[in-house]
Amino acid sequence: MEILGIDCWRVLFHPLTGEWIPGARESLQRIVRSGKYKEIHVISKVPHLLQPITRLNFYLKGFFKKTGIPKTNLHFCVGYAQKAEIARELGVTRFIDDRLEVLKDMNFMLARYAFHPNSRERAAYPDVEKSTTTVHSWAEVEKLLLE
Repeated sequence: MEILGIDCWRVLFHPLTGEWIPGARESLQRIVRSGKYKEIHVISKVPHLLQPITRLNFYLKGFFKKTGIPKTNLHFCVGYAQKAEIARELGVTRFIDDRLEVLKDMNFMLARYAFHPNSRERAAYPDVEKSTTTVHSWAEVEKLLLE
């Protein structure tokens, strides 16, 4: 069975408001219920000082209860390169991130999904964009992950 990795900010939650990205909660619920993934992990770059606030946001939004993803599957790091290291250690086979800069270090995976990457990222990492699947909504993500 496969293991899914997901970034937090701009993929699950809006970075300024902390609100869910449209469709994320409902899609994650269906992905978890599908049983297709042995584990689902959230791996996010968050500065040390903001990690308690970020963890609190997960609780306030009912993330663990609403998605069925265990709280032990939330991982923080302080640098983008560390995301790939954590993902490799966890055996992640598919990863969703808004930053191509992050996905470039994850070429060991079966699939990498660029969640609505911005134009600056696309210009800086055109080769990475070509080797990933670009998605713009959770409906697209869900379809790809459950096919």
